[in-house]
Amino acid sequence: MNFTPGSSPNTLRRRLMAIASATAVLAVAATLSLVGPAQADGTSTPTPVSSSTPDPTTSTAPDPATTPAPATTPDPSTSTPPTTPTPDPTTSPDPTATPTPTPTPTSGSTPAPTSTPTTTPGPTTPSFSAAVTPAVTKPLTTVTFTFDDGNADTVTAAPILNADGYHGTYYTNSGTIGQPGYQTLADLQSLYAAGNEIGGHTVNHPDLPTLPTSEAEREICLDRDNLLSWGFNVTDFAYPFADTNATIDGLAKTCGYNSARNLGDIQSRFGCAGCEYAESIPPANAYELAALDEADDTWTLQDF
Repeated sequence: MNFTPGSSPNTLRRRLMAIASATAVLAVAATLSLVGPAQADGTSTPTPVSSSTPDPTTSTAPDPATTPAPATTPDPSTSTPPTTPTPDPTTSPDPTATPTPTPTPTSGSTPAPTSTPTTTPGPTTPSFSAAVTPAVTKPLTTVTFTFDDGNADTVTAAPILNADGYHGTYYTNSGTIGQPGYQTLADLQSLYAAGNEIGGHTVNHPDLPTLPTSEAEREICLDRDNLLSWGFNVTDFAYPFADTNATIDGLAKTCGYNSARNLGDIQSRFGCAGCEYAESIPPANAYELAALDEADDTWTLQDF
């Protein structure tokens, strides 16, 4: 507002009051414009700031320094794909490495693992099991003790055998029983009662192949009949002088024997070189059982 020079003080006072009144009116108008138009009841309705339209002449441009930059969309032609690590072909995984298992969580407190005391091993005792050669399994050999001719001194062998649980077979000539130097009937009965076998050996101990067939048959069959009549179960026979042939073998079977023993068919220091060391079981011919030569009191264990 311009003031004209030379104006009176009253005039100047009136002008200042007018200015003051105009200023007050302007202030009230400005206030009413901010509050909003009056309602019928005398209250004013506020105008929301967000719904007001900014004045294009008074709006201020945003400060580029304080405005965040828009997000940049990556260019697919220039973007680099994520890199997958390529294993080194020169490095092989350790086959001995054992993956550590993931512990399973348990409810409550988990006790601390108990440490196992480390024991220092003492000196190792060598095992001799690998150095021991296993015994070679061989077929079992059945040993039999036989006594021929019914001599009286053979009776003394029975108590020795029986003491160790063994028994013998006594091939007996029934025609000499009770004669001097020979067994008695009581001897035979005692031997038989002790578990020994009583076998046939002809009546008078002849060389059978030299006899007529009928006489050879009588010697074999009558001897068995005599022994049976004395109460002995007689099933086995022995050839006198270890002399036989196919005819004599047949006669032994005819007279009721289950087997017949020969002599000198087993290898020993005294003969039969190249022969077997034992008879087979079952034998190849039950009427020609192989056996050692007749042993006497000069034989040793090594001779057998």
